[in-house]
Amino acid sequence: MDKYGIITDIQRFSQHDGPGIRTSVFFKGCNLSCAWCHNPETIAFEPEIMIDPDKCINCGGCDDGCFSGARRTVGKRYSVSELMTEVLLDKDYYGSDGGVTLTGGEPGCQPDFAAAVLLACKNAGIGRVIETNLCYDESTLKRLVSLCDIVYCDLKIFDEATHISGTCGANRQVKRNLELLDEYGIPFAVRTTVVSSINDTKEEIGSIASFVSGFSNLLFYELLSYSALGLSKNLEGKEARTKFPSVSKEKMIELIDLVRKRSIPVRLDGIEV
Repeated sequence: MDKYGIITDIQRFSQHDGPGIRTSVFFKGCNLSCAWCHNPETIAFEPEIMIDPDKCINCGGCDDGCFSGARRTVGKRYSVSELMTEVLLDKDYYGSDGGVTLTGGEPGCQPDFAAAVLLACKNAGIGRVIETNLCYDESTLKRLVSLCDIVYCDLKIFDEATHISGTCGANRQVKRNLELLDEYGIPFAVRTTVVSSINDTKEEIGSIASFVSGFSNLLFYELLSYSALGLSKNLEGKEARTKFPSVSKEKMIELIDLVRKRSIPVRLDGIEV
């Protein structure tokens, strides 16, 4: 029987969500709610209305359907076979390195659907990456990552109290899952979005770098500069999100230099440094 899931978007020819040319599939629904999230339309599990004021022509016809594209629904139900039809359109472009990346939102929040999609990609000879917050139990972790070539995971904040405050979730299971992931022998990368007044300190980034430096299957540790992209995504019935100050380039380089002292491969915004 075909399995079904809710997808926010399918992004083709992506080069930022894993090696090579990829098709990124954005799952809808996340068990965290990061204050700085740049994909807020993927947090809620149900379809939502996104509003683009710049496209509104004030026609007054909202109830009859938006003709200008200012209001659109985000979140569509797909079966595995329907999603694979979309994925296979791009197969000729993947080459030996590319493939499909499951991202979100959090694919682990739709584990049955995510596992079925990964298995279908594997059977079709398509490379598989998952981007995940690792905030779920070990059985879900093992089930999903065993079907992947590479795992990209977040360790957003090391201090648990600060993690709870910033993401509405604890990080104890995240740290444990990172240890388990290393034991499984699957190549993985760890990433941290650096947010002003949240985790942009030497203590925070240094603690994460020290923690991940002990992993034998770590591909690299990446620092990502905070993006205010999420502020441009207006969701009907939702309050405006917090805008954080940008972290200076000088401070990002300072943090990169700190990580480099741990003798681990490091990247800054997708670039190896």
